[in-house]
Formats: sequence, C-alpha cells, structure tokens
Amino acid sequence: MYRLIYTSTAKAHITKANVEDILLNSRVKNHSVLITGILLFGGGHFLQYLEGGEDTVTRTFDRIAADDRHYEVTILTKGAIEFREFSRWDMANKIVPSDILDDTIKAIVRDDFRNVAATLSAIAEVG
Repeated sequence: MYRLIYTSTAKAHITKANVEDILLNSRVKNHSVLITGILLFGGGHFLQYLEGGEDTVTRTFDRIAADDRHYEVTILTKGAIEFREFSRWDMANKIVPSDILDDTIKAIVRDDFRNVAATLSAIAEVG
C-alpha cells in the first residue's frame, strides 16, 4: 500500500461547481482502479491524499498533475503505508475556509505526517 499527499493552487476560474465536477469524476475513476483518499479545497488551494497500489497512485497523480485547472503542484510526502486510512471513501471531500486548509497543512507537516489521516478524516466528517 502506498500514499501520496500533494497541494496545488487552483486556476482563478475554478468554482465550487468545478470542484464538485472534479470530485464526481475522481470517484468514478478512483473506484475503478482501487484508489481511495480525500480532497480538500479552500482559499483557491487543493490538498489531496491518495492511497492504493504504488503504480496506480503514481499514474493517478501524474494525470492529476497534468490537469490545467491547477498549478504549483507540490508533493508533500509519498511512500509506503501499512494499510488504507480512507478505505470507506473513493474520494472524501470538504470545501474548507482557507485558514483551516493552511493550518491543516502546517499541522500535518509539523507532525511529520504521523497523524495526517486522522486530521483529514476529522475535517471531512465535520459539518
């Protein structure tokens, strides 16, 4: 099992409807290739956690990184994990205020990614 977490900046024209469209398409594609994870969006930025087989996660990320709806795609961490953290979600999601997303990124980096799944799950399940 493998995970990859990245952030990116949305192009200025991205709307809530665009994000919902991205999620709908992601869920279909992810389900077919056994990718699970979470996508957060806030303040014009994305944070996404992908998990699955290493080759599948890498191919999925490469496709996502090439999408012209965002730029400044930055991998925060990637590597082997023991088990899926988001097995019940093809792609959980949450639109959050920008300060929440910024604080989340800082917290998971500061914590050396040890509690990233719990942090992201808690955000997705609120509200």
